[in-house]
Amino acid sequence: MYCYYHPRYIYNQRNHYITLHTPSTKPTKPNRSLCEYELYAPTNYDNDCEMKKIMENFDRVTRRRFEEYNEGIIKNRQKCKEQCDKDI
Repeated sequence: MYCYYHPRYIYNQRNHYITLHTPSTKPTKPNRSLCEYELYAPTNYDNDCEMKKIMENFDRVTRRRFEEYNEGIIKNRQKCKEQCDKDI
């Protein structure tokens, strides 16, 4: 309850497009992630379905990144080889 002379109330009247922070109605789920140490001890997660999904997603994303990296390296090598052949 703000009175008309309260600075915050006046500020909000002038800047009606700014919304004040309101708490979320949905509870947030705690974030679960893998640390490097835990990657080498997967037996900790054998019975945890959520962590299995996280590990599978991590493996899939990492594999895709390495494949993209390797493709880029192969293209770079090919370009360099072609340039060297032209120079000779």
